[in-house]
Amino acid sequence: MVDKELIKSVLLSHQQREPYKITQRDVKIVDINKIYAIIGPRRSGKTFFLFSIMDDLKRKNLSDKLFYINFEDERLADIETEDLQKILDAYFELYPDNIHQKTYFMFDEIQNAPNWQKFIRRLYDTGNCEIYITGSSAKLLSKEIATELRGRTFNYEIFPFSFQEFLLAHDMKLTKNIAYSEQRYKIKEKFTLYLQQGGFPETIHLEPELKYKIMQSYIDLVMFKDVVERYNISRPHVLLNLVRYLINNVGREFSVHRYFKLLKSQGIKIGKDYLYVLLEYLSDTYYFFFVEKYSSAMKSRMVAPKKIYLIDNGIFTYMSKTLTQVLGWLYENLVFITLKRLGHEVYYYKGNYECDFIGLKEKKVLPVQVSLDVNNEREKKGLLEAMEELKVNEGYILNDDVAREEEVEGKVIRYVPLWSWLINV
Repeated sequence: MVDKELIKSVLLSHQQREPYKITQRDVKIVDINKIYAIIGPRRSGKTFFLFSIMDDLKRKNLSDKLFYINFEDERLADIETEDLQKILDAYFELYPDNIHQKTYFMFDEIQNAPNWQKFIRRLYDTGNCEIYITGSSAKLLSKEIATELRGRTFNYEIFPFSFQEFLLAHDMKLTKNIAYSEQRYKIKEKFTLYLQQGGFPETIHLEPELKYKIMQSYIDLVMFKDVVERYNISRPHVLLNLVRYLINNVGREFSVHRYFKLLKSQGIKIGKDYLYVLLEYLSDTYYFFFVEKYSSAMKSRMVAPKKIYLIDNGIFTYMSKTLTQVLGWLYENLVFITLKRLGHEVYYYKGNYECDFIGLKEKKVLPVQVSLDVNNEREKKGLLEAMEELKVNEGYILNDDVAREEEVEGKVIRYVPLWSWLINV
């Protein structure tokens, strides 16, 4: 149980917050009568995105109409289902004149509140309000929202900074034809930094030693709070072993069977079914992604090995123990993240040759090969094979610094530097 007077102090502390300097995000809220669900990994900037909306409302003299509460506030650790109504009562006791006026409700990390779905649905169905919810669980975007709040939500995903947002955070504004101006050299310098350190907002201006410690704290937070505590994991050392293995194998195929045999050789006894469960839990955190092989047959997609990718390059740079081929994996992981950010369903292609990514969005197909060697014939053949299989006539080879087009048997291959692609998508 949570005391109502404590709730009032929590509410007031946020309403009295001074505006921050906040980097503008690529996400644009559409004015529509829905619950706005803002989902994404921990530390990606969801809270500050809400703060930017709040600051806009404050500039419109709506400060007393704002209601913000973060369910990760330690003062609310003992919250129970019946306390949710108590939160509303506390707010309207502070601002009784707002009972019949439009109010802006913002619930941060809502997955920590018990039975939040029914509470939010009731509030939306009966109140004169605009509701924003955020969460760090992928299930919010799928199972829980689709079932409990079906038809009532408009969903957004917030990832760590895109390259364009990263440039804005460094006070660099993108203008038309900037890639052909003297600014291109500064952009390429920032791209090298972004490629390695990633885009978690908290880390971009810090020294490498601090970045390492913060990345470690992120992994610890996700692993223990979002997996061990949430799902009552009794063997956290097995989870830790798995997390380390995934981080060190970005861009590689992952087979549960092969990993099971590896654990067995190390004397670690664990069932395959339990490994599948752990992988599902990790996928739910938004920190780990498992990309399926492209196939029109669902069974083929399910049984083929999946490839491992991370939410941010900084995790790989600061947490991986891998010492070889790092640059190529950073390029590949960054392209994957960008395709996901743009809303693509992402697969990899494997026939006689391989193509790194097949992006599917709104019935459009985007074959993408990532290569630091534009003269690698095998990678070109992989892209062309994927284009033939998918019956598309245009594909991309994203690379270090080559920009040109090539036509091969009626198919167009566009060679684009990755930094240039990132500022134009």
